[in-house]
Amino acid sequence: MARKVSFFDTTLRDGLKIQGICLTIDEKTHIAKHLTGAGVTVLEVGFPAASEDQYKSSCAVIEAVQEPVIFCVLARATNPEDFSVAKDVLSRASKGRVHTFLPVSPMYREHFLKKSFDEALRMAQEAVKRAVDISPEVEFSLVDAYRASLDEVLTMTEKVLTAGAHIVNYADTVGCATPWKVETFIGEVRKRFGDNIRISIHCHNDLGLATANSLAALKAGAEQVHCTVNGIGERAGNAPLEELATLIALYGSELGLESSIVLNRLYQLSKIVERYTGVSISPLKPLVGANAFHCDVSTPQLGDIKEKPPFAVVTPDQIGVPKAEELPLDRETNFETFKARLVTLGYSLSEEGYQKAYSMFQEVASKKEHVFNEDLSLIVHRTLSQVPERYKLLYLNVSAGSIPVPHATVQLEIDGQILQDAGFGHGPVDAAFKTIFRMVKRYPKLLRYEVNAATVGTDAQGMVLLRLQEDDTIVDGRAVHSDIVMASALALIDALNKLEFYRGKREISEMSEDESWTVKL
Repeated sequence: MARKVSFFDTTLRDGLKIQGICLTIDEKTHIAKHLTGAGVTVLEVGFPAASEDQYKSSCAVIEAVQEPVIFCVLARATNPEDFSVAKDVLSRASKGRVHTFLPVSPMYREHFLKKSFDEALRMAQEAVKRAVDISPEVEFSLVDAYRASLDEVLTMTEKVLTAGAHIVNYADTVGCATPWKVETFIGEVRKRFGDNIRISIHCHNDLGLATANSLAALKAGAEQVHCTVNGIGERAGNAPLEELATLIALYGSELGLESSIVLNRLYQLSKIVERYTGVSISPLKPLVGANAFHCDVSTPQLGDIKEKPPFAVVTPDQIGVPKAEELPLDRETNFETFKARLVTLGYSLSEEGYQKAYSMFQEVASKKEHVFNEDLSLIVHRTLSQVPERYKLLYLNVSAGSIPVPHATVQLEIDGQILQDAGFGHGPVDAAFKTIFRMVKRYPKLLRYEVNAATVGTDAQGMVLLRLQEDDTIVDGRAVHSDIVMASALALIDALNKLEFYRGKREISEMSEDESWTVKL
């Protein structure tokens, strides 16, 4: 009988540990609904003791997602107050789990914890006991497990199991493990504890082996795998959900494995996460990259073949890649047709949200002949991603060319007051940015500026993604418009509003012993 793999998705927690990513509650909720619809077993909604924003978004996700999924929250073993916050959040869930952790390797333990191994063992046991008191399931992670000695790993595992942990997760925190080491490692754990342990694996992709290492652990007897959509996460990222799920679907019979993941939901989920986070997918990314299912039939040995070459081990249909584009919408499209198309694309909004999106659609349709599905996805993103607007762009006019000096005239609304100014620059975007910075009296550092086309055609909307840093706060700004200079200015205003919104909102690090953010009951 095949062993069912539990997919522990940590896109909303570990996946968002990338500088500049600031998702709204609506964006997180939307991603969570698609994750549960795709069949993940456990959904880690966040680290609610880190900040008020994380607390609110964790609560909102649990309340909004009506699916038979286990909701998990992170709590530090180093701070008892984290467990009080976790208890409050999980009171909203029908199925809950607390995930706590400590470093096991000497390097991590001495650097972050500054404790002896015996002290770490005591802390691990105390944390598990606190978690058992508030949650029906407890998962304990051994951080940096693959750089620790096997004796240390087995000793800490025994202690947390005795304290009541239900699942023990072995984290390749720095991505240094190899498939053969992982298989031996998990095999030793299974040999020592037999059926008295549920084993989990968490792999980072620093050496490009996260998928292979995760699969090796499952082959050796692990029941659960941690993953993120598109493999997003700090440094080189995590094990990608879509790759692991597809591998199990293809080779599960050989490995004796199966999963509950709905493969044809994966492509849309991938694109939603890409759009909301601004983390672009490489064209060469397996399964979901732009080139994943394209092959060159113009080579000499294939030039006379009319049928498609048998290159694909999985078909686009299997993971939900859309077929030929449905008929595009246009300015004559009514609200009911527009709403039906969004529902077909998998978007679920409030009635107010649909109305707001339709107004944005009408604005886009007035400027381009055809509005494609990709345009609609951008419209939904704009509907969900807004933060309070201290700054509003009311007017922009630029002049540029081979002779005149690039010039921009800008009109902004700042705190309800309308201001106008003009300035020069090395190009139209530079002129607009310099003028806006002067008007808002802020001069953050521009870390990233990227322009892409949303669809084909010269009337395609331009998508602009930029990143600003002001002191210790880093945010991404995103916007779309048929005019790329206007899109750039709107993206800058979006980022400036996020800087204003997130300024001074410090989040507690998972590896610190700082006091938790306290719930005001």
